[in-house]
Amino acid sequence: MFLPDLFLLTGDAAWQTSADQLLQSLSPELARYPAGYTQLLQSSNWLLQPTREVVIVGTSGEASTEEMLSVARSGSLQQTVVIFKPLDDSAEIICLAPFVKHMQALNGSATAYVCQNFTCREPLTDPAELQAILALLPGWIAAGYPIVRTDKIPDVEVRKISTSELAAKLANEPIILVDINLESDLRKFHIDHAKRIPITMDELHLRGLTLDRNRQIVVICLKGNRAPTAVRYLIGKGFENVVAVDGGVQQWLLEGRPVKQGD
Repeated sequence: MFLPDLFLLTGDAAWQTSADQLLQSLSPELARYPAGYTQLLQSSNWLLQPTREVVIVGTSGEASTEEMLSVARSGSLQQTVVIFKPLDDSAEIICLAPFVKHMQALNGSATAYVCQNFTCREPLTDPAELQAILALLPGWIAAGYPIVRTDKIPDVEVRKISTSELAAKLANEPIILVDINLESDLRKFHIDHAKRIPITMDELHLRGLTLDRNRQIVVICLKGNRAPTAVRYLIGKGFENVVAVDGGVQQWLLEGRPVKQGD
């Protein structure tokens, strides 16, 4: 059955609906004689497990693009489709897979978008980093890596401040400190301050939009990896004064600044 494959390739939920309806209509026969429908059952597994998409954006034939594609296609990644969006001729692939339309090459370099269920993490341009991410992909969501839909993240430079600058702002300025650490991180330690608001990445699209736009938003995470994604998301939603803390709570702690352990 090719319907799940079409859904995974295009992101069009109509194909998934058609596949579900077909399986439901055949369910009595499948239960009676499953050995006779091995290919159908194997294909239906695409509907039962999280899907993964790896999109490479770059110029056809360039060494950096070929290296990214080689990494994306290497190994054995179940439930995964690899899509190449050529910068020089992308109309056809956009028509086939509309969800890649807004994916661009960062600074002209071959860029990889690693997604799960059509929701993507921050784009990357380093083949070694792509290889590392793909190695961890099966446990990605469980590990709490940030996921924000690509059509909500503008490709803009993120302004960063040091932990020393954060300390000064907490003492003297009416900022809002948005802490997007995972719950497991928060149980270890976090900055205890009245200006701090804990918000998870999943809550950002709801609670984040209620933040006071007249105050500077300072986003912090554990090590400084998740914060830039949240900053770009908020900028895409019209926030103009948003920065990330370089090094995160970990750098704050290493410099001997006070933290609170536990909830």
